[in-house]
Amino acid sequence: MYSLQIRFKLLNKSCNRQELSDNLKIGHISIMSDEQSPFSVIIQGYRSEEEAQKTVDEIRAGNVIVPPKGSKESPFVLGNMPDDFIIVEKHNPQNTYTLRIDEFNSPDEAQCALGKIQAGFCKFMLERKYAYQAIFDNPQIVNSEQPMIADNGNPIIFETGQKFPNISGGEVRVQSFTSSQVLIRDIDKFLKTGSPINDEKLKLAFDIYRLSFYDDVPSSRFLNLINILEVLALKKKKDSKTLELIDSWEAERKERLQNSEKGSAEEQSLKDLKSTLLYGRDQSIRSSIYDFVLSELNDTDKATAAKKWYDVRSHLVHDGTFEKPKGTIIPIETIIEEILKKKLTELFH
Repeated sequence: MYSLQIRFKLLNKSCNRQELSDNLKIGHISIMSDEQSPFSVIIQGYRSEEEAQKTVDEIRAGNVIVPPKGSKESPFVLGNMPDDFIIVEKHNPQNTYTLRIDEFNSPDEAQCALGKIQAGFCKFMLERKYAYQAIFDNPQIVNSEQPMIADNGNPIIFETGQKFPNISGGEVRVQSFTSSQVLIRDIDKFLKTGSPINDEKLKLAFDIYRLSFYDDVPSSRFLNLINILEVLALKKKKDSKTLELIDSWEAERKERLQNSEKGSAEEQSLKDLKSTLLYGRDQSIRSSIYDFVLSELNDTDKATAAKKWYDVRSHLVHDGTFEKPKGTIIPIETIIEEILKKKLTELFH
């Protein structure tokens, strides 16, 4: 049997250091923190930051009883707090984790699963608002004939049971987290009944969406988000009468170009006009986005909102000013997330 291992990092939408719990396993899929990270004590269940900070102060003051390693007693005694609110896990300062999936029959089978695993990450990102950093291409097969020379972040395929070096230290901190079972279940669902994202434009759309989480500048993050609609929207040709008019303009342009003086400004302008007329045959991006959102979501309000957001994009690009449309309008994030979720749903069979 073979195992597939993928290193990944997480960042949530608010750029906070919320983390996944690790050492959880569902079937043959498990997630653990980076192997070179120290252990942390995670204490959850607080109603406020102030309440959590009080426990931190108690720990620093030495008012917490810590039994020796291997003790069967409760690892920490914190007043009347339930024992199951205390979890010991490995912690990495860079929020790095390892996803491991066992029980593949061959390296080829493990490699074929990568596309579905990537789709599982996309589903997790959309629903939980966590971006991810991970490589799903060019996996490295590790065995006695092909040992791992250096860890370059690519996926690793190896015989199940093969061990890698482990270095650990110790640290105590208070931190909220999201259960890694959520991501594991999304991946498991795609492995069982889903398909990989084969459409290159849809792949690009998810990459743009993922990278938008790393941008804390509202204007540039907005440009990334609105570009997703431009990537996915199909451009239709204009009506036949308009195309006939453009054809006549193109014929006139060619005739004037032949009679223009070589190297003149007129010649250059007529050459530039060729691309303008070529793009003029297609529907405008603004109209394409409206039609695309309407066809995907069947909602005229959201389609109209998308068109208004594209107007905001035009002002931002041409004038450098970022002003949201006046009145109540559906957020661009809501429109994009609904479309991407719909696209993922279409991958299940």
